[in-house]
Amino acid sequence: MQSIILAGGFGTRLRPLTIATPKPMIDVANKPIMEHVVNLLKENGFTDITSLLYYHPDTIKNYFSDGRKFGIKMSYSKPAADLGTAGAAGTCRGKMKGTFLVISGDVICGFDLKKAVAFHKKRKALATIILTRVEDPLQYGIVITKKDGRISSFLEKPTWGEVFSDTINTGTYIFEPEIFKYLPEGREMDFSKNLFPLLLENKERLFGHICPGYWKDVGNLTEYRNSHYDAMAGKIKLSINARKTERNGFPVWLGKNTALPEKIRFDGPAIFGDNVTIEEGTTIGDSCFGNGCRIGKHSKISRSVLQKNSGCGHHCDIKETIVGFGTDIAENVKSAPGAVIGNDCAIGAGASLNAHIKVWPQKTVEAGAFVNSSVIWSDRFSRNLFGSHGINGLANIEITPEFATRLGAALGDKVGKGSYVLTSRDANQNSRMIKRSIIAGLISTGVKVGDLRTMPIPVVRYESGKEGEAGGIHVRMSPFDSRIIDILFFDESGCELSPAKQKAIEQTFFKDDISRAGIDEVGDIMLPPRASEYYREGFLSNLNDSAIRKKSVKIVCDYAFSPASLIFPSILGRLKIETISLNGVLHPQRTSKTHEEFEQSTETVANVVKSVKADLGVMFDVGGEKIFLVDGKGRRIHSQKALLTVLTLIGMSEKKGTVCLPVNCSIQAKKIARKYGLEPLSSGATPQRLMSACQQKNIIFGADGKGGFIFPEFQPSFDGMFSVCKIIELCSELGVTLADVAGKIKDPEISERSVYCPWEKKGLLMRKLSEAFPAAKTELVDGIKVIERNSWILFMPSSDRAAFNLSCEAPTKKAALGIIAKHAATIKKWLKQA
Repeated sequence: MQSIILAGGFGTRLRPLTIATPKPMIDVANKPIMEHVVNLLKENGFTDITSLLYYHPDTIKNYFSDGRKFGIKMSYSKPAADLGTAGAAGTCRGKMKGTFLVISGDVICGFDLKKAVAFHKKRKALATIILTRVEDPLQYGIVITKKDGRISSFLEKPTWGEVFSDTINTGTYIFEPEIFKYLPEGREMDFSKNLFPLLLENKERLFGHICPGYWKDVGNLTEYRNSHYDAMAGKIKLSINARKTERNGFPVWLGKNTALPEKIRFDGPAIFGDNVTIEEGTTIGDSCFGNGCRIGKHSKISRSVLQKNSGCGHHCDIKETIVGFGTDIAENVKSAPGAVIGNDCAIGAGASLNAHIKVWPQKTVEAGAFVNSSVIWSDRFSRNLFGSHGINGLANIEITPEFATRLGAALGDKVGKGSYVLTSRDANQNSRMIKRSIIAGLISTGVKVGDLRTMPIPVVRYESGKEGEAGGIHVRMSPFDSRIIDILFFDESGCELSPAKQKAIEQTFFKDDISRAGIDEVGDIMLPPRASEYYREGFLSNLNDSAIRKKSVKIVCDYAFSPASLIFPSILGRLKIETISLNGVLHPQRTSKTHEEFEQSTETVANVVKSVKADLGVMFDVGGEKIFLVDGKGRRIHSQKALLTVLTLIGMSEKKGTVCLPVNCSIQAKKIARKYGLEPLSSGATPQRLMSACQQKNIIFGADGKGGFIFPEFQPSFDGMFSVCKIIELCSELGVTLADVAGKIKDPEISERSVYCPWEKKGLLMRKLSEAFPAAKTELVDGIKVIERNSWILFMPSSDRAAFNLSCEAPTKKAALGIIAKHAATIKKWLKQA
């Protein structure tokens, strides 16, 4: 049978190992990954193989030649440009004569491909995706199949809220030759993003076959080490050119001319290539050594990989480290977990390598040096950088100036030299320090920076893209924890970055080869002179200012020491709104509120409203994006009820269009929308998902139920200042008060709880949940929402904690808590059984 190996990837996440070597040719257990793939294909009857090349193609050609040495026939195809996975496969249209398989050249797996082909033929499929189940499906494409295996939907690299299963696309496919009519010639196309959606659209026979057995995408340096541990533990059977023996109760593989001294201790398995020299007194465990490696006496090597012709001197301590080929490590060197040393390096005696640093090829580290990267990689960022609210971490501990500079450079590298990015901050000195460090990183890549200094977030969002900006950044202290700093990113429309753009920045941040500007290309820093003025003009042009002025409105406004106090008073003055202002100055140390402080501040606003007989009261969050309302009777309107109140005002105004409602809002919201002839649209609960949805045509309103309101007529993002004035406009036009409307709406009974769930079990739980409830009762927009007649419960895996968040609405709080408790117990039971 025929097969295509995709072997053209750059392997950027495996750098520095892949700087001069294509990813498929990196050794696992002393053989290139691609050789393990070839062995798998041969075992399953695929002996006519075409390799698609792009990056360092001669390395692969020189190793495999015509394939006879490996018992197969090997030919090659190299597209003239990077055409993507499917586009590259399209270059083989004249070669594939019958059913053929496509597989990545950089995976380690033990699938029974013969069974997969039999399944494909039995189903008379045009295309079959080979699937597997993994503990953490976040970085892969998720596939949903019907009982007969026919694919109903899939999602490429989802967020946690979109993980409805732990069944993923392995990047291995079986096709009939008729597939080539869908593959373009000389045009870019990706299997997952383009081809498979096209097949679904055309109702072609597209199936998924779940293959049991081992599978690992060697996608990053941690997984590269893990693939060795799994081979040594017997989780995957690989062809290892060495004699297997046993020492200290552990399996040990010895290559030719490799002998073990008597005085050596093993605390785990090990693989040794040919001609490895091991001196006495060493301690070795869970490690792999290539041909010609050297290990000095009394050294300790644990959970590490040393590629061919590398070695270390005496009394070294090497932990969880990858060492490229031809590297010499002198005596008394210490290497901390996660370190990677490239090819042909020299590490001097007594040097110490910090955790997660990378030493590029052909570098020399002087004796006694303490090697640290420009950014100390913290465990806080080992999984990903972005959380549900941008990038967050302890100020000056996790989010340091060094970290921020590299982050700015990573963004600059992504948007490109000559691009324009806005920056802003709150009043805190930590935010100023980090923002300036980000600016340094941006301009180092040739990006022009417009620094808005201290500014409310809505102004930055509004300005993004108005003069060709690629986006914006705002730095603030967390509204919830005075120790935490938040770095928020906006795209060219002022909305949150998409998950794809976030992941692109993360990859650039971690790969350590950012493109810097030339000496005459460093970016400029400018101060946009009229940003506030442009914002005010756009703001007022989207309001019925005459209706507001005629009403003679009085409000109480707690600015909460936020930058909104720099902009909003002049707008209120233009609208002739009488305002009693509280906390209307910037205070660097008052940017966060505890729960008790928040409740006390809201109570203060309510008391002032009653005492001055104001029409309403409002308190801003620290960024000026969200508002917390008090009606004219001094009653606090909690955020979910505030959503229903404003939605009612919009309905009463007889506006027509679609309203965007998050999956975790009250049952009452859709009922209110339909009562007034509005079309409700369910949206994801995260700010990014909600703002993205509000950019669609005919959307007139969106809200998150947490104090954030969106009026797309002005901008498709949260804006607390515009929301206040829009609410006043609606009340003025309708001749009603906020108290009149809110008083007729019942407070929703929505309860929440978090349940512990290990990261690696989240995909499993999402699959079990999706299987446990009938499709007619579930809504798969963001998380899994199960809807009953008078209640709903939402299961949402946390994006930044090892937890599942459960939200429930029921007729009473007691009933909601009871439903949550019941499902939390089920989740705990499933976790115990897993």
